[in-house]
Amino acid sequence: MALGLYPDAQAVYADETRISPVSQDREAFLKPDFSPDLLLSTNYVGRPWAARGDLLAEAGGSPATLAEWGGI
Repeated sequence: MALGLYPDAQAVYADETRISPVSQDREAFLKPDFSPDLLLSTNYVGRPWAARGDLLAEAGGSPATLAEWGGI
């Protein structure tokens, strides 16, 4: 939906579920609108995410490096 609303977006991320460090249960991790403070204090982007190939290449990434990181 985000790509439909913002077709020029270079990267997108979404809400996810994570294992709670307190309860060890899988819980929703609902992300607010972009938050620079949260970005600097936690793995805010997390999974799932997607980026345009040219942006990935500009950052020095490739499909091979994503595979090494376990991203694909």
